[in-house]
This record gives sequence, C-alpha cells and structure tokens, in this order.
Amino acid sequence: MRGTTSRTTRRTTRQASLVALTLGAAMTLASCGDPAGSAADSDGPIVIGTSLSMTGAFGGIGQLQKAGYDLAVQTLNDAGGVDVDGTKREVELVVKDNQSDPNLAGQQARELVLKDEVTALLGPCTPPITIPVVQVAEAQKVPMITTCNPTGAFTSFSETGVKYSWDMFFSEEDQAATVYGAFDEIESNKKVALFTDTEPDGVIERKLYQKAAEAAGYDVVGDYTFSVGTTDFSSFIEDAKDKGAQLVVSQMIPPDGIALWKQMKALQLEPVAAFSAKAATAGTWWEALGDTAEGTLTEGFWAPSEGGVMTDEIEKAFGASMPTLPDRGIAVASLSAAYVLLQAIGEAEDASSDAINDAIEAIDIETPIGQVAFGDDHTVATDYLVLQWADGDAAQVFPASDTPVSAPAAGLR
Repeated sequence: MRGTTSRTTRRTTRQASLVALTLGAAMTLASCGDPAGSAADSDGPIVIGTSLSMTGAFGGIGQLQKAGYDLAVQTLNDAGGVDVDGTKREVELVVKDNQSDPNLAGQQARELVLKDEVTALLGPCTPPITIPVVQVAEAQKVPMITTCNPTGAFTSFSETGVKYSWDMFFSEEDQAATVYGAFDEIESNKKVALFTDTEPDGVIERKLYQKAAEAAGYDVVGDYTFSVGTTDFSSFIEDAKDKGAQLVVSQMIPPDGIALWKQMKALQLEPVAAFSAKAATAGTWWEALGDTAEGTLTEGFWAPSEGGVMTDEIEKAFGASMPTLPDRGIAVASLSAAYVLLQAIGEAEDASSDAINDAIEAIDIETPIGQVAFGDDHTVATDYLVLQWADGDAAQVFPASDTPVSAPAAGLR
C-alpha cells in the first residue's frame, strides 16, 4: 500500500528544514501553548522515548537505529534545543532494550508513556516488534513515528486504521518489483527458489514476490515457507537443486538467513543470484558469513549521492563507526524519522499529543531518505534500492547505478 495521497490541508513544503539539521548548524524549533505530559515541566527537557532491539535477533539493527535517533537529538540540543513558549529546552531520548521480544517492546512502550511520561515515541524495527508499540501509541493517544517497517505490514494489522502512529519506509510492492528488476540485469533460466518465514512482512511479501515473478516472466519453482527459528533448510535446498533454480529470494530474520546461506554453501546450491531481505541488511551479515556473503543481493534504504540532503554530514558522523553502506542506510532512515518527529514537535500549536499529531499529519519536508508527506493511511513510501555485498561492503547496483549486478553469486560457489 502506497502512502503518498496528497492533502489539500497540508502546509506549504518546508524546503530548507532538514538542511538546517547539519553538524554544528544552528536550528531552532518553535512551540507554544500549555504543554501536556512531560512537557508540562517548563524547566525540564522534552522527553521522547523508544523501545529498540539492542540485543537479540535484531540487535545489530537496533544499535544502528539508536545511532540515527541519537544524532538527530544531539544535533538539535547542540543548537540550543526546542524553543517552547520563549524558553529553550533540550530534548531527552529515553531508550529501552526490548531484546527483540515483541511482548517486552509493548510493555516498555507503556512504561515510556505512563512512567517516563514521554511526549512522543520513536519506533523500533520490523513488524513483530513495531506492532505492539503501535498498539500502545494508539491506546494511550501518544504520537509515534517509526521507520524500518514496510508500509503494507504497518497498515495491514489494523482494519480500522490508526490515528497517532506514522510510518515512513518502503512499500512491499516496490520491494518485490525491484528485486526482479535487478535479476533482469543478469542472465539466468528465470527459475526462482523462494524462502519466506511466517513473520507479518514475510507473509505479505511472499504473495508479492510470487505476483511480481509472474509479471516479470520468472517462474517460482520452489516456494518454501517456515516458522521463525527454523534451523534446517536442507530439504528445501535439495528440492530447489532438483528443480534447477538459478535464483534465490529470501525474506528472513538475520539468524535464520545466515543459517540458510551456510547450508546452501554446504549443500552446493549454486545460484546465479541470491537476494536476502532483512537478514543481510546490516554489517552483521558479512561478520557472520565472511566470503560466503560475497555477491549477496540485499535491500537498501539510502545511498550517498552528490547533492543529497546531509550526505557529507552523514558520512562524517557514521563513516568510521558504520563502515558498510547497509549499516548507514538503517541509521539514516532512523535519523530521518527522528528529525520529522522533532520538526513536528516544534511546529505544533502546543506540546499536547493532539497538537503534535496534527503537525505530523501536515508535515511536508525533505529528508535524507526522501520527501516525507504522510498519506491518509499514515504512511509514506520511501525509495527501495538493491545493494550487493562485495569485499566486506555493499554498493547500490539497482536501479540507476554505475555498479552493475555481479553474477554468479561468488560466495555460494
């Protein structure tokens, strides 16, 4: 589902807003009125909170999200903080580790609202962890912006829609179509082995991968679905070999995806190209697999570009600590989400939940991962890129890249 519906009531585009959010730049956000919740303390900070997967299956991703959120808050505070009714106030980010546990994520979100009295929330990554937080935001009527969560999965869990939760990430339709667009760049027999787990985005994406394959002239000869935590893929791999699959598409959590790649290598499934969504989107992929990861295709959410918003500042902030492009992409998506929330807090008529939520609804600004103007379904679909791992890093190979897709997938040979 695409979240790009325009609004007649949307404010004029704030073209220069994010450009002001650079390291060392002076930026002031304005807010007035009678704040509610933690904002009621006129001398204290504006408190926002997040429950992130700092450890567990998504630990590598949660650390990257925190870095992005931290940079947005730090930069704002270095510039003097938020101007609330004539008083400069810092923003405080409260981070809790949900250990990649959905139940704990929901519990921590409630604690953030009820005990820490946060003014707003920033979301975690992946639908299973995000959905419990969305449910808390809706029940407690606290605005939340999330990223690292595909838009279709965000909207599908609630038939009645959401009011206080907002998602800025790629659409699953774009994801499926883009993967086969990358496959079009190489020679193959167009036979696909599809591996998807039973997480919400895996369930949604499985059907879309099938549909996009048919539309692009590919044949899914092996369709394998399994529960999260599966460790033995040998029967699927042997079946894919018997059916002559030269292409692999997978949608899995990192530990399971790593296990699949190791078993494909051991059982000599040697695809021309192999794509891994979610599992291969951070530097932990190469750390776990080494040369076996060589040639893996994966998803990307940001790539540096000449003249891009904050490209130089992002490279300066994250280049040393995040040597791989996939890592920086997740951090940049999170930086962008945090900036949108902070901008909305500053533009709200007051610091109440409803006022901030109205400001989020009206916002229309440029961010490093694209223009953000939420649609009626509370989502905005950002760009989806295909990256390829090589020599310990990944580069954009599709669409519109000077680096071609490399085939065959050398690490599985």
